[in-house]
Amino acid sequence: GAGGIPALDPCVQQVFMVQCAACHTTETTLFGNLALLDANVGMRLADKPAYNVTAPCAAHGKLINTADPSQSVLLQRIKGNQPPGCGTQMPLPPTPPLSATDQACIETWINKF
Repeated sequence: GAGGIPALDPCVQQVFMVQCAACHTTETTLFGNLALLDANVGMRLADKPAYNVTAPCAAHGKLINTADPSQSVLLQRIKGNQPPGCGTQMPLPPTPPLSATDQACIETWINKF
């Protein structure tokens, strides 16, 4: 990435609020210790090990990988190409996957790291 923690893009904040907040509002192990609603979310996710309550996902990568943003588990999970042991595509069914536009918004933000 470019270095530093980028500001949270408005479209990312909107996606997190509308699509993710039903589960990911506080850091609880049930939801991967992933709270997405505060302004410091980028700082908290950058280079932090991914966590999955049912498997050692942390062995596979970081939530946001600043050295190689395309390998960010957060991005992989919303695209559905996550590593083995890192759960399923987000959001969970029966909620449909994020639209291509929403996925691109998050990918653009992650690529700024």
